[in-house]
Amino acid sequence: MVAGVTMALFILKYLRSGQNTSPDSILLYGFLGAASISLLLYFTMYSKKLDAAKTFKGTTTEKLAKYREAFVFKLVTIEGPAMIAAILHFLDGNPILFYSSLVLIMLLFLQRPTEEKIVEELGLKF
Repeated sequence: MVAGVTMALFILKYLRSGQNTSPDSILLYGFLGAASISLLLYFTMYSKKLDAAKTFKGTTTEKLAKYREAFVFKLVTIEGPAMIAAILHFLDGNPILFYSSLVLIMLLFLQRPTEEKIVEELGLKF
């Protein structure tokens, strides 16, 4: 996920490099709206999906499958705005959109799952 968005961002940045246009703030506002909706979905839906995985009465494998579903949802709510920012930067040339996309890509990278994180979030005991 991280590699795909990063490649798309830099390919679009390269394609944009020769064009000089003034940034249009309406696209920045569109990005802020999309990012806000995504953030709202992240805070409301991810916690519900994680609680469902945590309280699931099944085997550890089934519990991990539920966690994976919640985790992919979490990544998508970060990846979507990053890709939108990259595309809008290509259309508009606004550097704020480019750097916003970079920040979201870094955040996406920091979300990578570790064994400790999974055990902590699911409340597993070994």
